[in-house]
Amino acid sequence: MARRGAAVIVDGDCATRERLRDMLQDTGLPIREARNVLQLHTLVSLGLMRREPQPSVIVLVMREPMPLLERLCRSYVSEWDIPLVAITAFGPAEAATRADGLGALVICDRPFDLERCRTEVAAVLAATDGALAAGVSERT
Repeated sequence: MARRGAAVIVDGDCATRERLRDMLQDTGLPIREARNVLQLHTLVSLGLMRREPQPSVIVLVMREPMPLLERLCRSYVSEWDIPLVAITAFGPAEAATRADGLGALVICDRPFDLERCRTEVAAVLAATDGALAAGVSERT
């Protein structure tokens, strides 16, 4: 099986990225952080160019509408099958609409419960591993 890529945390706030990094340490994945759209694109591009494994999951903290970042995440989900977990402070209806539009597999509300987020990310990774294993066995 291919080497798993990093969990990429996307948020402009250093303290939030630190909390999420601490939460994701037990996944066994390398953790990468992006504070803006340019850093996210650089990290994902390294995976697409095969210099590093493609990210295993993107954890996106959604604060205010960010059309470029959202469009970029949508393309990573739809074109490159990178799972997305959205953490949002928007009201439930707006959050669900926006996160669904990005292709998020999971939506966690803010303030977020670290244990729930950890469980959700672990479930996404397990589902992704299962899909990867199924894809490998179908080709062999």
